[in-house]
Amino acid sequence: MVDNGQSDRTSSKWIALSPDGVRHHFEHVVGAPVRGVWNITRQVDPFGNAVTYSWAPIFRGDRYLGESLLAIEYSENEGASLLPYAKVEFDYALLEYCEESDIPIGAAYRRGNKQVTGAQKLNAIRVLVRDTQTSDWSLRKAGRSELQNRKLCTL
Repeated sequence: MVDNGQSDRTSSKWIALSPDGVRHHFEHVVGAPVRGVWNITRQVDPFGNAVTYSWAPIFRGDRYLGESLLAIEYSENEGASLLPYAKVEFDYALLEYCEESDIPIGAAYRRGNKQVTGAQKLNAIRVLVRDTQTSDWSLRKAGRSELQNRKLCTL
């Protein structure tokens, strides 16, 4: 583990270096009640090519349920002044609940670390690219994944 020297009140971060020279950046948002869960936020190879992962917390009111992967950006290289070339975005459905439950339908609750997994249904995956370094993102290929989510509520 490598300490990157960055410490603030909103997150804690660390970097793992793999034998092939890739740096794996991890982050845990302080205040999230789940301990031992670290999201990968960035990977950088020895040549400076990077993949960036964006996450968003999931809450029901004040209750923290976990985090969802929002996007992955590929091909950035700061040393070569290159912006990411490709991006994958994930679109999720709104959370659904049974009466008197704080756990979303279809999710699993791990009592030991108070973690909720599978809290959101994935609606769509969008693949975007840039034609040039100065162009905006454009949709090149769209896929839609419809997942059937049954309501399993017992009275």
